[in-house]
Amino acid sequence: MTSTASTSATAIQVISVQALFYDNNMNAGIAIFTLIGSQLIGYGYAGLLQDVLVKPTKCFWPSNIYTANLFQALHFDSQMTSKRVRLFWTIFAILFCWEIVPEWIFPLLTGVSVFCLADNHSAVIRNIFGGADNNEGMGLLALCFDWNYIGSSSMWQPLWFQINAYIGICFTYILMSAVYWGNLWKAQNFPFMSQAIFAENGTEYDQTALLTNGKFDPNKYKELGPAYFAATNALGLITANLSLGALLTHVAVWHYDDLKPFIVSLNPWNKSSYLIHDVHYERMKIYKQIPRWWYIIVLFGAYGMAQATNYTGKSGLPWWALTVLLFIGFILCALYGTLAATIGFSSNAAGFFEMITAYMVPGNPVANMYGALYGGQPITQGIAFLSDLKLGQYVKLAPRVTFCMQMSGTVIGALLNYVMMLSIIDAQRPGAPTEYLSPPRFGLTSIDTALLSISGTRLWSGQNAQGYNSNAIAWGALAPHMFSPHATYHMVPLSLVIGVFLPLPFYIAYRIWPKAGFEHFNTSIIMLYSCWLAVGVNTQVNTTMAIGIFVQWWVRTRYPRWFVKYNYIVAAAMDGGTQVVMFILNFAVFGAAGNAHAFPQWWGNGTFYSHLLEHELLNSHVRPQPVCRSLRSTTAVK
Repeated sequence: MTSTASTSATAIQVISVQALFYDNNMNAGIAIFTLIGSQLIGYGYAGLLQDVLVKPTKCFWPSNIYTANLFQALHFDSQMTSKRVRLFWTIFAILFCWEIVPEWIFPLLTGVSVFCLADNHSAVIRNIFGGADNNEGMGLLALCFDWNYIGSSSMWQPLWFQINAYIGICFTYILMSAVYWGNLWKAQNFPFMSQAIFAENGTEYDQTALLTNGKFDPNKYKELGPAYFAATNALGLITANLSLGALLTHVAVWHYDDLKPFIVSLNPWNKSSYLIHDVHYERMKIYKQIPRWWYIIVLFGAYGMAQATNYTGKSGLPWWALTVLLFIGFILCALYGTLAATIGFSSNAAGFFEMITAYMVPGNPVANMYGALYGGQPITQGIAFLSDLKLGQYVKLAPRVTFCMQMSGTVIGALLNYVMMLSIIDAQRPGAPTEYLSPPRFGLTSIDTALLSISGTRLWSGQNAQGYNSNAIAWGALAPHMFSPHATYHMVPLSLVIGVFLPLPFYIAYRIWPKAGFEHFNTSIIMLYSCWLAVGVNTQVNTTMAIGIFVQWWVRTRYPRWFVKYNYIVAAAMDGGTQVVMFILNFAVFGAAGNAHAFPQWWGNGTFYSHLLEHELLNSHVRPQPVCRSLRSTTAVK
């Protein structure tokens, strides 16, 4: 239940974007039912797919291994004298205490870069080696000592998944550098990294002035002129579509046999049963199973809820478009669910749904946001529910108990998501205190805050909402001018077609040389990670790589018994200690409760260095980016 309730629902982005950018505060009832409906649709997907993505042994769901390991340790080794339990609580306590240091006392430990220490004024150094702040840089060769950013995923994700991701990240360094310093799409007119839309001269595009009654106005477009993405943001759209195209072919050629039982079961004249021989599933047969009609009722009930809130919320998305999006979403849930179940990789293809919504409902950014919501959120939630069903199978939890907990968790989560969104927006929107705006304001006026600035702060950022709104404007209002065959970003939709062919060379090579290891290469993962560093804090990447290779290769091959017995316990303890202290810090000092309490200023937190930015602002028409914050030297703070 807590796993479900803790999920940040995509509907929050739609609601917050309308509040931040359109001055439209959605009715609380409509907002909450939009949150619930968009998630329950995914549970309907999961119920139809559980026979092929939960019950078989091959679908082992790597993301569940460390959680199941923790539950078993706490259950079977419940005494504090147990080595595993003592290890868990010891590491939990260490991380609980340690995270206060990089998160509040010494935040520069989020990113340590010797290159930034040597030269923290160079834009090139900042963009390549920086990355401790949102949208600062790629974090090449930087180190991170903040587990909140590192996370435990590298300790449980299969090694070959990580290798594919690391190949993609290597491409990231090359491609992002090439498009920016090669000045592709007039890249150097705009920030190196940003989710906003810009005018040709580098100023932020007046997105709301483009619309009349929430819809595209061609006359206003003529006045405003063409719109542009930051080049790295456009590159991210291309690689995401390449990844999705590759996914279709990859699953078709490598995982067709896994999905075949489900496809066969759709035939009403097929009377054959699908036999499952799995030790965990066999022991689950003592419980009453969940009839498929339960999930069908949930699916159609949520569908009705979505249509109702879609209409009453005046989204502009027609009923038939919503239906088409949900049908496509179910297919993609099956495809992504297959990879999530076998190698731990998933996505929600939000960019793809923005694109097809633009074709179905042109000229309407708000409708485009809802299209992305109802296309992508059910996929995310469906995969999460399938994962939890597998966790229930591992720990022998009655399926009906899991089902009821998920349903109640969704309702609780919707309420918490909505309340937290209101709290954060009220505290961080224009007019709120700016004491935690770090790095400083980049020349922003006193009413601008973290949620509306390009980089925000290390603690609060509106990059998701900004990106969501920018993509909605780009696809919903400007698609013919930005993505048509002769437009600047025509490669974005075309990349979906190109991606379909990317897995074929590896598959053909595998058929010719079956022992050469070509089956391990997943072009969908490689492409998705080929512009992975175009947003957010990025100094954790190299540390994550090092931990992944050390744990999944060195420890696993040389100390397999220790790995099986302790690795997942350590991962769970580190995540647990971090998450608990972060929850406390968010309310106690970071301003989630309304009042932020900054740690006293010293060189290790580097909160105030606006004199550097003011100098940049006076000498540039483009809103400046922060100086390199990956362990700035003390001379940067005066």
